[in-house]
Amino acid sequence: MICYICQANIQNWKALVTHFKIFHFLKSDSTYKCVENNCTQTFQCLGSFKRHMIIKHVSYEIESNNPSHLESSPLTLDTTESTSSITSIIEEQFDIDKTINSIYKSAVEFIVGLHDNNNFTKKDVSNIQSGIIISLLIPMVFILKNVVKTEVKEPLSLSKFDHILTAISNPFQFCSSEYILLKWLVENDLISEVNQFTIHNEICPVQHLDKTVYDENKQKHGEHFKNQLNKLKKIELNNDNNITNFVQSKLWKLKISKHSSDKILIPYFLYIDDAEINNPLGSHAMYQQISAIYYSFPLAENSSKLSNIFLAALIKSLNLKEFGNDLCLQTLIDEISLLENDGLDIVTECGSFHVQFILGIVLGDNLGMNSILAFSKTFSANYFCRFCKVDKLRSKQMYEEDISCIRNIDYYNTDIAVCTQNPNLTQNFSETEIYKESMLNTIQSFHVTQNFCVDIMHDLYEGVCHYDMCHIIKYFINTAKLFTLDTLNDRKSNFNYGPIEFGNISPNISINHLNNCHLKMSAREVMTFIHFFPLMIGDLVSEHEEVWSFFLILLKMVDILLSYTFNADAISYLKQLISTHNYQYNMLFNDTLKPKHHFLVHYPTVIEYSGPLRLYWCFRFEGKHREMKMYARSTTSRKNITLT
Repeated sequence: MICYICQANIQNWKALVTHFKIFHFLKSDSTYKCVENNCTQTFQCLGSFKRHMIIKHVSYEIESNNPSHLESSPLTLDTTESTSSITSIIEEQFDIDKTINSIYKSAVEFIVGLHDNNNFTKKDVSNIQSGIIISLLIPMVFILKNVVKTEVKEPLSLSKFDHILTAISNPFQFCSSEYILLKWLVENDLISEVNQFTIHNEICPVQHLDKTVYDENKQKHGEHFKNQLNKLKKIELNNDNNITNFVQSKLWKLKISKHSSDKILIPYFLYIDDAEINNPLGSHAMYQQISAIYYSFPLAENSSKLSNIFLAALIKSLNLKEFGNDLCLQTLIDEISLLENDGLDIVTECGSFHVQFILGIVLGDNLGMNSILAFSKTFSANYFCRFCKVDKLRSKQMYEEDISCIRNIDYYNTDIAVCTQNPNLTQNFSETEIYKESMLNTIQSFHVTQNFCVDIMHDLYEGVCHYDMCHIIKYFINTAKLFTLDTLNDRKSNFNYGPIEFGNISPNISINHLNNCHLKMSAREVMTFIHFFPLMIGDLVSEHEEVWSFFLILLKMVDILLSYTFNADAISYLKQLISTHNYQYNMLFNDTLKPKHHFLVHYPTVIEYSGPLRLYWCFRFEGKHREMKMYARSTTSRKNITLT
């Protein structure tokens, strides 16, 4: 007889029923399925299953296994010869050791799943493991042992069952400690060890057993392909002029022109940003701040999902500031160069492919990008823009991009020469706003002047929209006197945002927020606020108001910037809107343009070179920080926290 659940071969009908009850806890009214001789019938109770087996299969099984016992009753077959014969079949087809190994593997999968929960520390996982063994498995094994000893008398079956129960009583043999778990994962090629590299070491005083001693102080850090390839081929066959992905942009075409056409080239993005893992208001704030570097693939399906954003490196922010980019990033850049120049062999069901991975663009907020690209880190600099060399005074009234001022490789090399030749570092920096040549330029297909990337999360929703909306609201309240701040807050609080945006409602606006031109809202809350703002107060405003027309231009501009598809007409219209927006901001509010207003004039060029802006904004990457922060809150240890 064959068990339809575990495919085990059982001696006879009576043993099969016992097997169902003990091993699979089936009852008389459970559903049963027949798998004898490729039969697929299903039965709603044990009785109907028994009748089917007697009529259709049991006699045949006896005949095929024991021809000399044709006259014997199929349900009372119990000879030594037939038992030993069937037992040998059982031993050949039902491998107990393989079954036990599957139990151990399932236990490892369960424990790894617990470790994947960032709310659990290693100690929590250990406690859960111990609790399962002591509170659940041991009592269950005790019950099973007593039941089986009562029901089963055959010594060989009892011995096998005891063997299985021993495994069930402690299935966590290969994950009982962190060391044993990692060893098992490495031996089964399921994990590679974290690569730590030394960026600096020195002899310095350290505390050891209440004594100050001198010791060495080291600073250390610790099916997608197939879909991407199909998407890449599909985009290459599409000859329309729309830009929907990075691989349709000018920058990608420029990068692949440096490689032969027969190579498989896959782009990826690199993101860098600082994350605070301690209490930001506590005494240790900023001390353990970590620079997290992630990477993602623009060709991946649902590339914005956190599971499609991968960790490349963790570096302490203090180390980056103290030792610089060169020491801290050298190992990572060597890896990036290796992926581009040598590539990887990827084996799929469709065959083996040699793939080279090309760094597309470096992402981040303005501080993060300027830091890793070695440009000025402050907006107070005279040449604060990483795209052009327009001085700060001119940028305050700049409505369109000036092509003659755009930074390129030749201008960049000239600035680097100034930096290296002139011994006056302060004077050099004020002339170029470049600290030194970025080591990212050592990557074959990358240059910092061709990193056409902006972040509308920080530039637009945490910059331009704050300045614009504060001026707009102040005008309607103080100058036009169309409504009061209390009226706006009341309507904003009681507005029906719907089920999707309900979680993005911002707090009330105060007069101080308006005067400081900074709303107390997150980027996501600003997005919701400006989207619903015309519905909140539109009935109180005349459509002929100039400031209202300015707001509508802002709204149109934001809608276009959030598009998934761009063509030449859309980019041209966007240029016109940005120019009109910046001009009217100057004229209507008698205020100069801020650096984030200036970045707007470069947006059309960035879209041409790198594709739709929403495909590389920082929203999802900053969401990835949450995993790291959750685990940091779950553990009190800060010893080598980047490895932890």
